[in-house]
Amino acid sequence: MKLVYQKPSSELLDGFLIALLVTFGVCYTQGLFVMVFVLAFRLLLAAKTNYGISVPLFGLWLIMLMILIDIEGMRIGDSEQFSIPYNSAVFLCAIMVQLILMHYQGDIIKVIKVGTIFASLMAGMSILSSEYSMLMYRWGDFIAGHSGYRLGISSDINPNVIAWSFGFLALLAIFMFICDKSLLLLAVCVFDLLIVFFTGSKNGLILALLPVLYYGIKMVKKVNIKALILIAIGIVFFWVAIHQSPVLYTLIGKRIDSALFTIGFNDGAGLSGDVVDVSSTEKRLDMIGFARKMFLEKPVLGWGIGAFAVYSGFGYYCHNNYMEILVSGGIVLFLIYYIPILLVGSKIFTMEKGKEKDLALILLLTIFIMDFSTVNFYSNLIFLLRTVVLYEVVMWNQKGKIITHEEI
Repeated sequence: MKLVYQKPSSELLDGFLIALLVTFGVCYTQGLFVMVFVLAFRLLLAAKTNYGISVPLFGLWLIMLMILIDIEGMRIGDSEQFSIPYNSAVFLCAIMVQLILMHYQGDIIKVIKVGTIFASLMAGMSILSSEYSMLMYRWGDFIAGHSGYRLGISSDINPNVIAWSFGFLALLAIFMFICDKSLLLLAVCVFDLLIVFFTGSKNGLILALLPVLYYGIKMVKKVNIKALILIAIGIVFFWVAIHQSPVLYTLIGKRIDSALFTIGFNDGAGLSGDVVDVSSTEKRLDMIGFARKMFLEKPVLGWGIGAFAVYSGFGYYCHNNYMEILVSGGIVLFLIYYIPILLVGSKIFTMEKGKEKDLALILLLTIFIMDFSTVNFYSNLIFLLRTVVLYEVVMWNQKGKIITHEEI
């Protein structure tokens, strides 16, 4: 396969197209069908300029996964839980993004940087403009700590989709800020985190702060006392700020306390001594337990996508990607989904030290940590793009040499 270096102008164009895709994925989901044709046109231009485009094994895996998931979605036939056209559009967009990124022999992080900045501004301003009147109306309740409103509800945008998308954008912005020390990236970090806060999602916050956790662990290994002290002070300040501010505690603190109390790291008292509501976390544990029983009944091929929501009595997915896959497609779909990811992950440990290896490890962490509390193996654009970025970053830094995409 011939790989051709793209001109710097292409970094701006492709970064913008990826940002537009993310914006549609968050704010205007029907726009993904338009993006299928936009990205296809971009690929046709690239193929004409670069004398053709090859599809790597990773791309073939995505195509196979799309087909298998669409078939699994037909078994239940519940359109409220799964849409074949939408899932196909999400996968096709991710596949074309991967085909675009694979032609960069230069610094692929530059393209990701452009996409992160544009996506944060475009999607963020779209959400805030549509939610402005509601935020102003409820602002007094936020200040008093009496509002449980989550960003996106009045605009019919799923708050979890906002949280995951901006959590991932914040993760990339924080990582690149740590590497580049750019004030622009710092501003993007703050903006993304504010969006995440107003969704009230602890998953979005955990996702965003994984680079801090990763580099904190690296500092422990290097015994960098100064850095460890700064990180510890930052964590304490962050924790105190959440528990002393009615706004922050209402938005995110209650959900963190609920999770900590359930696993035994909290005494059950929240802000001002209020009793922590642990019903949400306990319910998720019950859902995982029920999913385990369903999997054991049909362990090989599962029940079909949406089966847990239909047959469990809970009415929606079980908030755990591992169990949702096992229930939906059994051990067969589970292995088809995770084995290629593990193979890509195994390549990370042969990469040369540097920012590419750090980013790859952080992205791999997001898969195994976030999959405990989210369902993202179908119709989830941002997590699919995360996997694509992981693969491409690994491909461009293998022992200091360019390798072909057919190696994985």
